[in-house]
Parts: sequence; C-alpha cells; structure tokens
Amino acid sequence: MLSLEIDDGIVTCRYSIHKCKQRLLRISQYLIRMRKLVLKRQKKLVPLNSKVERRETRREVSTISQILIMCGQVKKLLNNKRSQLF
Repeated sequence: MLSLEIDDGIVTCRYSIHKCKQRLLRISQYLIRMRKLVLKRQKKLVPLNSKVERRETRREVSTISQILIMCGQVKKLLNNKRSQLF
C-alpha cells in the first residue's frame, strides 16, 4: 500500500512536470511567433552602397551635361539654317 502511494506520487509528479514543460514550450512558441509578427510588420532598412550611388550621380550629371550640349548645338544649327549660313 505504501509503495502504491509512492508510485502514485511519482507518477503525479512526473505528470505535473510534463504539463509544466508543455506549458513553458507553448508560451515560448507564442512569444517567438509574436516577435516574428512584429518584425515582419516593420519596414526593412536596405543599406545603400555609397560607391554605387556616387557612380550613378556622376552618370546622371554627365548625361545632363551631354543633353545640354546637344541642345546648344541644335539651336546653333537652327539659327544657322534660318540665317542661311549653313
């Protein structure tokens, strides 16, 4: 009879430990899911490569200057054609 009570106590103790571990696992998984959801909602910062940015700005400046030069040449040609100096 005494061994049966001890066995019941051990089984009950193991059962409660098992339930506590399950509860802990469930809570930790819940926290992990919530953390993922919060991170997913935030906007991600994308690092910009400064070298690439500088290269692109130089290319833009050079294309703009080339366009301005071409516009000036077109205006000269039109003026020359109007004045028949062409």
